[in-house]
Amino acid sequence: MVASADPSRVFAGHRRLYLSLGAMAFLLFWGLPSLILPLSTDEAIYAVGARTVLRGGELYRDFWDIKPPLTYLTYVVPLGIGGADSVLALRLFNLLAIGAGMAVVFALTARFFSDRAALLAACLYCFGYFGVAWFGHQGEAESYMAAPLLLAFAAYRVRGAGVYRMALVAGLLLGIAIAYKPTAALLALGLPAMELLFRQQDWTPRAAVERLALAAVGVLAVQAAWVAYLLAVGTWADFVDIQRNYTLPYNDYRWLAGTPLWRSILDPTGGWLVNSAYLIVPAWIAVMLGLFRGKRQPTLLLGGLALLAVLSVWWQGKYFDYHWLIVLPFLAPLAGYAFDQAIDLTRSLARGDAYLARGLLAAGFIVLAIWPVLRTYDAYGLLLDRTLGNISQQTVENHYLAEYEANVQLVDQIREQGDPDDSFYVFGFWALPYFLEERPLPARFITNASVRSTWSPESWRQELIDDLERVRPRFVAVAAGDHQPWLTGTYQASDQFMCDSFPELRRFIEENYHAIMNNGLFVLYDAEATLHSAAPRCVA
Repeated sequence: MVASADPSRVFAGHRRLYLSLGAMAFLLFWGLPSLILPLSTDEAIYAVGARTVLRGGELYRDFWDIKPPLTYLTYVVPLGIGGADSVLALRLFNLLAIGAGMAVVFALTARFFSDRAALLAACLYCFGYFGVAWFGHQGEAESYMAAPLLLAFAAYRVRGAGVYRMALVAGLLLGIAIAYKPTAALLALGLPAMELLFRQQDWTPRAAVERLALAAVGVLAVQAAWVAYLLAVGTWADFVDIQRNYTLPYNDYRWLAGTPLWRSILDPTGGWLVNSAYLIVPAWIAVMLGLFRGKRQPTLLLGGLALLAVLSVWWQGKYFDYHWLIVLPFLAPLAGYAFDQAIDLTRSLARGDAYLARGLLAAGFIVLAIWPVLRTYDAYGLLLDRTLGNISQQTVENHYLAEYEANVQLVDQIREQGDPDDSFYVFGFWALPYFLEERPLPARFITNASVRSTWSPESWRQELIDDLERVRPRFVAVAAGDHQPWLTGTYQASDQFMCDSFPELRRFIEENYHAIMNNGLFVLYDAEATLHSAAPRCVA
Protein backbone atom coordinates (compact mmCIF):
# COMPACT_ATOMS: atom_id res chain seq x y z
CA MET A 1 0.00 0.00 0.00
CA VAL A 2 1.42 3.36 -1.09
CA ALA A 3 1.39 6.03 1.59
CA SER A 4 -0.21 9.30 0.61
CA ALA A 5 2.01 12.38 0.40
CA ASP A 6 2.10 14.73 3.35
CA PRO A 7 0.21 17.87 2.17
CA SER A 8 2.48 20.17 4.17
CA ARG A 9 5.59 18.69 2.51
CA VAL A 10 4.00 18.96 -0.94
CA PHE A 11 3.25 22.63 -0.30
CA ALA A 12 6.75 23.26 1.00
CA GLY A 13 8.24 21.72 -2.14
CA HIS A 14 6.16 23.90 -4.43
CA ARG A 15 5.82 26.93 -2.18
CA ARG A 16 6.72 29.59 -4.76
CA LEU A 17 4.42 28.00 -7.35
CA TYR A 18 1.39 28.06 -5.04
CA LEU A 19 2.15 31.58 -3.88
CA SER A 20 2.40 32.72 -7.51
CA LEU A 21 -0.91 31.07 -8.34
CA GLY A 22 -2.49 32.80 -5.36
CA ALA A 23 -1.16 36.17 -6.48
CA MET A 24 -2.50 35.55 -10.02
CA ALA A 25 -5.93 34.69 -8.63
CA PHE A 26 -5.86 37.91 -6.59
CA LEU A 27 -4.97 39.91 -9.73
CA LEU A 28 -7.82 38.36 -11.70
CA PHE A 29 -10.30 39.02 -8.92
CA TRP A 30 -9.49 42.72 -8.59
CA GLY A 31 -8.76 43.32 -12.26
CA LEU A 32 -11.62 41.48 -13.95
CA PRO A 33 -14.06 44.44 -13.89
CA SER A 34 -11.46 46.59 -15.68
CA LEU A 35 -11.90 44.55 -18.87
CA ILE A 36 -15.09 46.44 -19.77
CA LEU A 37 -13.68 49.92 -19.11
CA PRO A 38 -13.87 52.25 -22.12
CA LEU A 39 -10.96 54.38 -23.24
CA SER A 40 -10.46 57.61 -21.35
CA THR A 41 -9.39 60.84 -23.05
CA ASP A 42 -5.67 60.31 -22.40
CA GLU A 43 -5.84 56.64 -23.38
CA ALA A 44 -7.54 57.57 -26.64
CA ILE A 45 -4.70 60.00 -27.38
CA TYR A 46 -2.12 57.29 -26.71
CA ALA A 47 -4.07 54.80 -28.82
CA VAL A 48 -4.35 57.18 -31.79
CA GLY A 49 -0.62 57.89 -31.51
CA ALA A 50 0.13 54.14 -31.55
CA ARG A 51 -2.20 53.67 -34.49
CA THR A 52 -0.36 56.45 -36.34
CA VAL A 53 2.85 54.43 -35.96
CA LEU A 54 1.12 51.19 -36.98
CA ARG A 55 -0.20 52.86 -40.14
CA GLY A 56 3.25 54.08 -41.17
CA GLY A 57 3.07 57.60 -39.76
CA GLU A 58 5.49 59.16 -37.33
CA LEU A 59 5.01 60.66 -33.90
CA TYR A 60 5.35 64.46 -33.61
CA ARG A 61 5.42 64.96 -37.40
CA ASP A 62 2.05 63.31 -38.13
CA PHE A 63 0.77 63.32 -34.55
CA TRP A 64 1.38 66.14 -32.07
CA ASP A 65 1.97 65.58 -28.37
CA ILE A 66 4.42 66.68 -25.69
CA LYS A 67 5.23 63.29 -24.11
CA PRO A 68 8.28 61.12 -24.95
CA PRO A 69 7.62 58.28 -27.40
CA LEU A 70 7.88 55.21 -25.15
CA THR A 71 4.26 55.16 -23.95
CA TYR A 72 2.98 55.40 -27.53
CA LEU A 73 5.34 52.62 -28.60
CA THR A 74 4.09 50.53 -25.67
CA TYR A 75 0.52 50.91 -26.95
CA VAL A 76 1.73 49.60 -30.32
CA VAL A 77 2.18 46.15 -28.75
CA PRO A 78 -1.43 45.35 -27.70
CA LEU A 79 -3.02 47.24 -30.58
CA GLY A 80 -0.66 45.62 -33.06
CA ILE A 81 -1.47 42.14 -31.74
CA GLY A 82 -5.16 42.48 -30.89
CA GLY A 83 -6.18 44.97 -33.57
CA ALA A 84 -5.86 48.74 -33.84
CA ASP A 85 -9.41 49.22 -32.51
CA SER A 86 -9.29 46.61 -29.73
CA VAL A 87 -9.91 48.12 -26.32
CA LEU A 88 -10.01 44.62 -24.83
CA ALA A 89 -6.47 43.92 -26.06
CA LEU A 90 -5.29 47.05 -24.28
CA ARG A 91 -7.08 46.09 -21.06
CA LEU A 92 -5.57 42.59 -21.11
CA PHE A 93 -2.15 44.10 -21.75
CA ASN A 94 -2.62 46.41 -18.76
CA LEU A 95 -3.44 43.41 -16.56
CA LEU A 96 -0.23 41.75 -17.74
CA ALA A 97 1.69 44.91 -16.85
CA ILE A 98 0.18 44.88 -13.35
CA GLY A 99 1.02 41.18 -13.05
CA ALA A 100 4.62 41.94 -14.00
CA GLY A 101 4.69 44.62 -11.32
CA MET A 102 3.37 42.14 -8.78
CA ALA A 103 6.05 39.62 -9.75
CA VAL A 104 8.83 42.16 -9.27
CA VAL A 105 7.36 43.33 -5.96
CA PHE A 106 7.30 39.68 -4.85
CA ALA A 107 10.91 39.10 -5.92
CA LEU A 108 12.29 42.20 -4.22
CA THR A 109 10.31 41.67 -1.01
CA ALA A 110 11.33 38.01 -0.82
CA ARG A 111 14.97 39.07 -1.23
CA PHE A 112 14.80 41.44 1.72
CA PHE A 113 12.15 39.84 3.96
CA SER A 114 10.21 36.57 3.57
CA ASP A 115 7.99 34.72 1.10
CA ARG A 116 4.89 35.49 3.14
CA ALA A 117 5.76 39.17 3.26
CA ALA A 118 6.39 38.97 -0.50
CA LEU A 119 2.96 37.50 -1.19
CA LEU A 120 1.31 40.13 0.99
CA ALA A 121 3.32 42.87 -0.73
CA ALA A 122 2.37 41.65 -4.23
CA CYS A 123 -1.31 41.54 -3.31
CA LEU A 124 -1.09 44.95 -1.62
CA TYR A 125 0.54 46.34 -4.78
CA CYS A 126 -2.34 44.98 -6.86
CA PHE A 127 -4.97 46.25 -4.43
CA GLY A 128 -3.25 49.62 -4.14
CA TYR A 129 -2.94 49.89 -7.92
CA PHE A 130 -6.68 49.46 -8.43
CA GLY A 131 -7.25 51.70 -5.45
CA VAL A 132 -5.42 54.53 -7.24
CA ALA A 133 -5.83 53.72 -10.92
CA TRP A 134 -9.28 53.01 -12.21
CA PHE A 135 -10.98 54.56 -15.20
CA GLY A 136 -8.64 56.81 -17.14
CA HIS A 137 -5.51 55.89 -15.21
CA GLN A 138 -4.54 52.37 -16.18
CA GLY A 139 -2.95 53.19 -19.51
CA GLU A 140 -0.67 55.98 -18.30
CA ALA A 141 3.13 55.93 -18.26
CA GLU A 142 3.18 55.39 -14.49
CA SER A 143 1.39 52.06 -14.99
CA TYR A 144 4.06 50.66 -17.29
CA MET A 145 7.16 51.97 -15.52
CA ALA A 146 6.57 50.20 -12.19
CA ALA A 147 8.05 46.83 -13.16
CA PRO A 148 11.32 48.11 -14.72
CA LEU A 149 11.70 50.71 -11.98
CA LEU A 150 11.51 48.23 -9.11
CA LEU A 151 13.39 45.55 -11.05
CA ALA A 152 16.32 47.96 -11.34
CA PHE A 153 16.71 47.95 -7.57
CA ALA A 154 16.10 44.21 -7.38
CA ALA A 155 18.92 43.64 -9.89
CA TYR A 156 21.53 45.97 -8.36
CA ARG A 157 24.08 44.26 -6.12
CA VAL A 158 26.89 45.59 -3.98
CA ARG A 159 28.76 42.28 -3.73
CA GLY A 160 28.80 38.81 -5.23
CA ALA A 161 29.30 37.37 -8.69
CA GLY A 162 28.32 39.45 -11.69
CA VAL A 163 27.85 42.73 -9.79
CA TYR A 164 29.18 44.83 -12.67
CA ARG A 165 26.95 43.13 -15.20
CA MET A 166 23.95 43.57 -12.91
CA ALA A 167 24.84 47.25 -12.40
CA LEU A 168 24.54 47.76 -16.16
CA VAL A 169 21.26 45.84 -16.23
CA ALA A 170 19.93 47.95 -13.36
CA GLY A 171 20.89 51.11 -15.25
CA LEU A 172 19.11 49.92 -18.39
CA LEU A 173 15.95 49.16 -16.40
CA LEU A 174 16.09 52.50 -14.61
CA GLY A 175 16.63 54.15 -17.99
CA ILE A 176 13.41 52.57 -19.28
CA ALA A 177 11.49 54.04 -16.32
CA ILE A 178 13.03 57.47 -16.99
CA ALA A 179 12.12 57.17 -20.67
CA TYR A 180 8.49 56.74 -19.61
CA LYS A 181 8.61 59.69 -17.19
CA PRO A 182 11.72 61.93 -17.01
CA THR A 183 10.94 62.93 -13.42
CA ALA A 184 11.80 59.35 -12.40
CA ALA A 185 15.43 60.43 -12.76
CA LEU A 186 15.31 61.44 -9.08
CA LEU A 187 15.08 57.76 -8.19
CA ALA A 188 18.55 57.19 -9.61
CA LEU A 189 19.74 58.46 -6.21
CA GLY A 190 18.57 55.11 -4.86
CA LEU A 191 21.58 53.34 -6.40
CA PRO A 192 24.26 55.23 -4.43
CA ALA A 193 21.98 54.80 -1.41
CA MET A 194 22.17 51.02 -1.94
CA GLU A 195 25.97 51.24 -2.09
CA LEU A 196 26.12 53.00 1.27
CA LEU A 197 23.43 51.00 3.04
CA PHE A 198 24.55 47.52 1.93
CA ARG A 199 28.32 47.96 1.96
CA GLN A 200 30.35 45.16 3.54
CA GLN A 201 33.90 44.94 4.87
CA ASP A 202 35.31 44.37 1.39
CA TRP A 203 33.43 47.38 -0.03
CA THR A 204 35.60 50.09 -1.60
CA PRO A 205 34.65 53.54 -2.94
CA ARG A 206 36.42 52.79 -6.22
CA ALA A 207 34.36 49.67 -6.89
CA ALA A 208 31.19 51.53 -5.95
CA VAL A 209 32.00 54.33 -8.40
CA GLU A 210 32.67 51.75 -11.13
CA ARG A 211 29.31 50.08 -10.53
CA LEU A 212 27.48 53.39 -10.47
CA ALA A 213 29.26 54.47 -13.64
CA LEU A 214 28.06 51.31 -15.41
CA ALA A 215 24.52 51.97 -14.18
CA ALA A 216 24.76 55.52 -15.54
CA VAL A 217 25.88 54.11 -18.91
CA GLY A 218 22.75 51.94 -18.92
CA VAL A 219 20.49 54.89 -18.11
CA LEU A 220 22.04 57.05 -20.81
CA ALA A 221 21.97 54.20 -23.35
CA VAL A 222 18.17 53.98 -23.13
CA GLN A 223 17.78 57.73 -23.58
CA ALA A 224 20.16 57.59 -26.53
CA ALA A 225 18.08 54.77 -28.01
CA TRP A 226 14.83 56.72 -28.18
CA VAL A 227 16.64 59.83 -29.41
CA ALA A 228 18.22 57.65 -32.13
CA TYR A 229 14.75 56.33 -32.99
CA LEU A 230 13.42 59.86 -33.48
CA LEU A 231 16.49 60.80 -35.52
CA ALA A 232 16.05 57.69 -37.69
CA VAL A 233 12.41 58.45 -38.50
CA GLY A 234 13.17 62.12 -38.99
CA THR A 235 11.08 63.61 -36.16
CA TRP A 236 13.73 64.65 -33.64
CA ALA A 237 13.50 68.28 -34.79
CA ASP A 238 9.70 68.17 -34.39
CA PHE A 239 10.02 66.76 -30.86
CA VAL A 240 12.52 69.46 -29.85
CA ASP A 241 10.29 72.13 -31.38
CA ILE A 242 7.34 70.90 -29.30
CA GLN A 243 9.39 70.85 -26.09
CA ARG A 244 10.78 74.33 -26.72
CA ASN A 245 7.56 75.99 -27.84
CA TYR A 246 5.02 74.19 -25.66
CA THR A 247 6.39 72.04 -22.83
CA LEU A 248 8.81 74.58 -21.35
CA PRO A 249 6.34 77.50 -21.20
CA TYR A 250 3.61 75.06 -20.10
CA ASN A 251 5.73 74.03 -17.10
CA ASP A 252 6.52 77.68 -16.33
CA TYR A 253 2.81 78.46 -16.35
CA ARG A 254 1.94 75.61 -13.97
CA TRP A 255 4.48 76.76 -11.41
CA LEU A 256 3.48 80.42 -11.68
CA ALA A 257 -0.29 80.02 -11.97
CA GLY A 258 -1.18 82.12 -8.90
CA THR A 259 -1.59 79.49 -6.16
CA PRO A 260 1.12 79.67 -3.46
CA LEU A 261 3.70 76.99 -4.16
CA TRP A 262 3.36 75.34 -0.77
CA ARG A 263 -0.44 75.10 -1.15
CA SER A 264 -0.17 73.72 -4.67
CA ILE A 265 2.07 70.95 -3.28
CA LEU A 266 0.60 70.19 0.13
CA ASP A 267 -3.12 70.24 -0.71
CA PRO A 268 -3.03 67.37 -3.25
CA THR A 269 -0.39 65.55 -1.23
CA GLY A 270 -2.67 65.63 1.82
CA GLY A 271 -5.48 64.14 -0.22
CA TRP A 272 -3.23 61.35 -1.44
CA LEU A 273 -2.01 60.63 2.10
CA VAL A 274 -5.58 60.20 3.31
CA ASN A 275 -6.69 58.08 0.36
CA SER A 276 -3.62 55.83 0.54
CA ALA A 277 -3.46 55.50 4.33
CA TYR A 278 -4.00 51.74 4.09
CA LEU A 279 -0.49 51.50 2.57
CA ILE A 280 1.25 54.53 4.04
CA VAL A 281 0.50 53.73 7.69
CA PRO A 282 1.86 50.14 7.56
CA ALA A 283 4.81 51.34 5.45
CA TRP A 284 5.87 53.78 8.17
CA ILE A 285 5.36 51.09 10.81
CA ALA A 286 7.63 48.84 8.72
CA VAL A 287 10.40 51.44 8.73
CA MET A 288 10.15 51.72 12.51
CA LEU A 289 10.19 47.92 12.90
CA GLY A 290 13.12 47.61 10.52
CA LEU A 291 15.25 49.89 12.66
CA PHE A 292 14.87 47.56 15.66
CA ARG A 293 14.46 44.11 14.06
CA GLY A 294 17.54 43.73 11.91
CA LYS A 295 15.99 45.04 8.69
CA ARG A 296 17.43 48.52 8.83
CA GLN A 297 18.99 48.58 5.35
CA PRO A 298 16.02 47.41 3.23
CA THR A 299 13.43 49.42 5.13
CA LEU A 300 15.49 52.61 4.95
CA LEU A 301 16.15 52.00 1.25
CA LEU A 302 12.48 51.46 0.38
CA GLY A 303 11.36 54.32 2.60
CA GLY A 304 13.90 56.63 0.99
CA LEU A 305 12.83 55.56 -2.50
CA ALA A 306 9.19 56.23 -1.59
CA LEU A 307 10.15 59.76 -0.51
CA LEU A 308 12.11 60.29 -3.74
CA ALA A 309 9.06 59.12 -5.69
CA VAL A 310 6.93 61.69 -3.86
CA LEU A 311 9.51 64.35 -4.73
CA SER A 312 9.29 63.30 -8.39
CA VAL A 313 5.54 63.94 -8.30
CA TRP A 314 6.15 67.36 -6.74
CA TRP A 315 8.75 68.06 -9.41
CA GLN A 316 6.32 67.56 -12.28
CA GLY A 317 3.76 69.70 -10.48
CA LYS A 318 0.72 67.62 -11.50
CA TYR A 319 -1.26 65.58 -9.02
CA PHE A 320 -3.84 63.46 -10.80
CA ASP A 321 -4.42 60.11 -9.11
CA TYR A 322 -2.27 58.16 -11.55
CA HIS A 323 0.78 60.36 -10.90
CA TRP A 324 1.01 58.84 -7.41
CA LEU A 325 1.37 55.34 -8.85
CA ILE A 326 5.13 55.87 -8.98
CA VAL A 327 5.22 55.66 -5.16
CA LEU A 328 3.30 52.40 -4.97
CA PRO A 329 6.10 49.91 -5.83
CA PHE A 330 8.09 51.12 -2.82
CA LEU A 331 5.22 51.27 -0.34
CA ALA A 332 3.91 47.76 -1.08
CA PRO A 333 7.03 45.83 0.08
CA LEU A 334 7.13 47.85 3.29
CA ALA A 335 3.42 47.31 3.95
CA GLY A 336 3.82 43.59 3.22
CA TYR A 337 6.62 43.37 5.76
CA ALA A 338 4.56 45.24 8.37
CA PHE A 339 1.57 42.91 7.98
CA ASP A 340 3.88 39.89 8.01
CA GLN A 341 5.34 41.05 11.33
CA ALA A 342 1.86 41.70 12.72
CA ILE A 343 0.84 38.13 11.87
CA ASP A 344 3.97 36.84 13.59
CA LEU A 345 3.03 38.72 16.75
CA THR A 346 -0.27 36.81 16.93
CA ARG A 347 1.48 33.43 17.00
CA SER A 348 2.23 33.74 20.70
CA LEU A 349 -1.50 34.06 21.45
CA ALA A 350 -3.97 31.28 22.05
CA ARG A 351 -5.65 30.06 18.87
CA GLY A 352 -8.90 31.90 19.48
CA ASP A 353 -7.16 35.09 20.46
CA ALA A 354 -4.87 34.83 17.42
CA TYR A 355 -7.86 34.53 15.08
CA LEU A 356 -9.48 37.50 16.79
CA ALA A 357 -6.32 39.61 16.51
CA ARG A 358 -5.94 38.78 12.81
CA GLY A 359 -9.59 39.55 12.24
CA LEU A 360 -9.17 42.94 13.87
CA LEU A 361 -6.08 43.57 11.73
CA ALA A 362 -8.04 42.76 8.56
CA ALA A 363 -10.96 44.91 9.72
CA GLY A 364 -8.65 47.85 10.38
CA PHE A 365 -7.21 47.52 6.89
CA ILE A 366 -10.68 47.43 5.32
CA VAL A 367 -11.71 50.55 7.25
CA LEU A 368 -8.70 52.42 5.88
CA ALA A 369 -9.31 51.02 2.38
CA ILE A 370 -13.09 51.19 2.29
CA TRP A 371 -13.43 53.37 -0.77
CA PRO A 372 -11.46 51.14 -3.20
CA VAL A 373 -13.35 48.15 -1.77
CA LEU A 374 -16.69 49.83 -2.44
CA ARG A 375 -15.58 50.91 -5.91
CA THR A 376 -14.64 47.33 -6.77
CA TYR A 377 -18.03 46.20 -5.48
CA ASP A 378 -19.77 48.69 -7.76
CA ALA A 379 -17.52 47.69 -10.68
CA TYR A 380 -18.52 44.06 -10.24
CA GLY A 381 -22.15 45.11 -10.31
CA LEU A 382 -21.60 46.74 -13.70
CA LEU A 383 -19.64 43.73 -14.94
CA LEU A 384 -22.40 41.33 -13.88
CA ASP A 385 -25.13 43.44 -15.51
CA ARG A 386 -23.07 43.72 -18.69
CA THR A 387 -22.35 39.97 -18.78
CA LEU A 388 -26.03 39.12 -18.26
CA GLY A 389 -27.10 41.57 -20.96
CA ASN A 390 -29.02 43.81 -18.57
CA ILE A 391 -27.09 46.87 -19.78
CA SER A 392 -25.26 47.72 -22.98
CA GLN A 393 -21.62 48.62 -23.38
CA GLN A 394 -22.80 52.14 -24.19
CA THR A 395 -24.33 52.34 -20.71
CA VAL A 396 -20.99 51.29 -19.22
CA GLU A 397 -19.20 53.90 -21.32
CA ASN A 398 -21.58 56.65 -20.27
CA HIS A 399 -21.23 55.60 -16.64
CA TYR A 400 -17.49 56.21 -16.69
CA LEU A 401 -17.40 59.17 -19.09
CA ALA A 402 -20.45 61.39 -19.31
CA GLU A 403 -19.33 62.85 -22.66
CA TYR A 404 -18.80 59.44 -24.26
CA GLU A 405 -22.29 59.37 -25.77
CA ALA A 406 -21.78 62.76 -27.43
CA ASN A 407 -18.54 61.47 -28.98
CA VAL A 408 -20.38 58.41 -30.30
CA GLN A 409 -23.17 60.61 -31.66
CA LEU A 410 -20.60 62.68 -33.52
CA VAL A 411 -19.06 59.59 -35.11
CA ASP A 412 -22.49 58.15 -35.98
CA GLN A 413 -23.48 61.38 -37.70
CA ILE A 414 -20.28 61.38 -39.74
CA ARG A 415 -20.94 57.77 -40.78
CA GLU A 416 -24.57 58.46 -41.70
CA GLN A 417 -24.02 61.69 -43.62
CA GLY A 418 -20.74 60.93 -45.37
CA ASP A 419 -18.86 58.23 -47.23
CA PRO A 420 -16.29 55.90 -45.64
CA ASP A 421 -13.40 57.78 -47.19
CA ASP A 422 -14.53 61.26 -46.08
CA SER A 423 -12.05 62.79 -43.65
CA PHE A 424 -13.01 64.81 -40.57
CA TYR A 425 -11.30 67.11 -38.10
CA VAL A 426 -12.21 67.73 -34.45
CA PHE A 427 -11.19 71.09 -33.02
CA GLY A 428 -11.12 70.25 -29.31
CA PHE A 429 -9.35 68.07 -26.79
CA TRP A 430 -11.22 64.92 -27.81
CA ALA A 431 -9.21 62.21 -29.57
CA LEU A 432 -11.90 59.59 -29.00
CA PRO A 433 -13.68 60.17 -32.36
CA TYR A 434 -10.41 59.45 -34.18
CA PHE A 435 -10.16 56.14 -32.33
CA LEU A 436 -13.80 55.18 -32.86
CA GLU A 437 -13.71 56.01 -36.57
CA GLU A 438 -10.32 55.33 -38.12
CA ARG A 439 -9.67 57.67 -41.03
CA PRO A 440 -6.57 59.59 -42.16
CA LEU A 441 -5.76 62.53 -39.91
CA PRO A 442 -6.02 65.85 -41.79
CA ALA A 443 -3.53 67.54 -39.44
CA ARG A 444 -1.12 66.51 -36.72
CA PHE A 445 -2.89 68.68 -34.10
CA ILE A 446 -5.50 66.15 -33.06
CA THR A 447 -5.84 67.90 -29.70
CA ASN A 448 -6.05 71.65 -29.93
CA ALA A 449 -4.18 72.53 -26.73
CA SER A 450 -1.34 72.69 -29.22
CA VAL A 451 -2.82 75.71 -31.02
CA ARG A 452 -5.08 77.42 -28.48
CA SER A 453 -2.62 77.75 -25.61
CA THR A 454 -1.53 81.28 -24.87
CA TRP A 455 2.08 80.24 -25.52
CA SER A 456 1.45 78.31 -28.76
CA PRO A 457 3.44 79.82 -31.64
CA GLU A 458 1.46 81.48 -34.38
CA SER A 459 3.23 79.25 -36.90
CA TRP A 460 1.34 76.21 -35.55
CA ARG A 461 -2.04 77.88 -36.03
CA GLN A 462 -1.03 78.78 -39.57
CA GLU A 463 0.12 75.20 -40.13
CA LEU A 464 -3.29 73.95 -39.04
CA ILE A 465 -5.09 76.29 -41.41
CA ASP A 466 -2.74 75.31 -44.25
CA ASP A 467 -3.41 71.62 -43.61
CA LEU A 468 -7.19 72.13 -43.51
CA GLU A 469 -7.06 74.18 -46.70
CA ARG A 470 -5.01 71.49 -48.39
CA VAL A 471 -7.02 68.46 -47.23
CA ARG A 472 -10.47 70.12 -47.10
CA PRO A 473 -11.99 67.53 -44.73
CA ARG A 474 -15.65 66.78 -45.41
CA PHE A 475 -16.53 67.36 -41.74
CA VAL A 476 -15.24 69.69 -39.05
CA ALA A 477 -16.43 69.45 -35.45
CA VAL A 478 -15.88 72.18 -32.87
CA ALA A 479 -16.04 71.25 -29.18
CA ALA A 480 -17.68 73.24 -26.40
CA GLY A 481 -17.10 73.35 -22.67
CA ASP A 482 -13.55 71.97 -22.70
CA HIS A 483 -12.09 74.58 -20.34
CA GLN A 484 -8.55 73.44 -19.57
CA PRO A 485 -6.56 76.35 -18.15
CA TRP A 486 -3.85 74.04 -16.80
CA LEU A 487 -3.13 72.99 -20.40
CA THR A 488 -3.80 76.20 -22.29
CA GLY A 489 -3.32 79.12 -19.91
CA THR A 490 -6.80 80.42 -20.75
CA TYR A 491 -10.35 79.69 -19.63
CA GLN A 492 -11.63 79.83 -23.19
CA ALA A 493 -13.20 76.62 -24.43
CA SER A 494 -12.54 75.50 -28.00
CA ASP A 495 -15.62 77.15 -29.50
CA GLN A 496 -14.92 80.39 -27.62
CA PHE A 497 -11.32 80.37 -28.79
CA MET A 498 -12.37 79.86 -32.40
CA CYS A 499 -14.92 82.67 -32.22
CA ASP A 500 -12.81 85.21 -30.34
CA SER A 501 -9.16 84.37 -30.92
CA PHE A 502 -8.79 82.26 -34.06
CA PRO A 503 -10.40 84.26 -36.88
CA GLU A 504 -8.67 82.20 -39.58
CA LEU A 505 -10.38 78.99 -38.45
CA ARG A 506 -13.70 80.76 -38.00
CA ARG A 507 -13.47 82.19 -41.51
CA PHE A 508 -12.49 78.81 -42.97
CA ILE A 509 -15.57 77.16 -41.43
CA GLU A 510 -18.01 79.96 -42.23
CA GLU A 511 -16.94 80.08 -45.87
CA ASN A 512 -16.94 76.33 -46.52
CA TYR A 513 -19.29 74.55 -44.11
CA HIS A 514 -22.83 74.41 -42.78
CA ALA A 515 -23.72 73.20 -39.29
CA ILE A 516 -25.70 69.94 -39.33
CA MET A 517 -25.61 68.87 -35.66
CA ASN A 518 -25.30 70.42 -32.23
CA ASN A 519 -25.38 67.85 -29.43
CA GLY A 520 -24.16 70.19 -26.71
CA LEU A 521 -20.57 68.96 -26.77
CA PHE A 522 -19.89 69.34 -30.49
CA VAL A 523 -21.17 71.39 -33.39
CA LEU A 524 -20.61 69.33 -36.54
CA TYR A 525 -20.10 71.15 -39.82
CA ASP A 526 -20.51 69.51 -43.24
CA ALA A 527 -18.87 70.89 -46.40
CA GLU A 528 -21.57 69.33 -48.60
CA ALA A 529 -24.64 70.36 -46.62
CA THR A 530 -26.86 73.01 -48.22
CA LEU A 531 -29.08 73.96 -45.29
CA HIS A 532 -28.42 74.87 -41.67
CA SER A 533 -30.08 72.17 -39.59
CA ALA A 534 -28.36 73.09 -36.33
CA ALA A 535 -27.46 76.39 -34.75
CA PRO A 536 -23.79 77.13 -35.52
CA ARG A 537 -21.41 78.76 -33.10
CA CYS A 538 -20.38 82.42 -33.43
CA VAL A 539 -23.81 83.62 -34.60
CA ALA A 540 -23.64 87.42 -34.63
